[in-house]
Amino acid sequence: MNELNLNQEQLSALEDMAALFFSLEELAVIMQVERERFVSSYQMRTGVIYETVQRGRLRQEALVRKKNFELAQQGSSPAITAALKLIDSIKLGEEIR
Repeated sequence: MNELNLNQEQLSALEDMAALFFSLEELAVIMQVERERFVSSYQMRTGVIYETVQRGRLRQEALVRKKNFELAQQGSSPAITAALKLIDSIKLGEEIR
């Protein structure tokens, strides 16, 4: 469901902007849509707005994680620490479920 009637070009732009980790209110301003409706639509955690924003953010996070693991494999101590912390948090999160 496309709650704000954004076209495909606008959804693509939203995904790109979300990948830069703008806040929901900032994304609404950038997309020139009513802030309250945009935030409300996202907070329902369903629909096109939520999925598009999440896809953009997760895509970028995946690139950062990939680079971090590459640096860890090259021996970067801070990257190794960050990688191990991420691995532990994932394991802990899966054990809780």
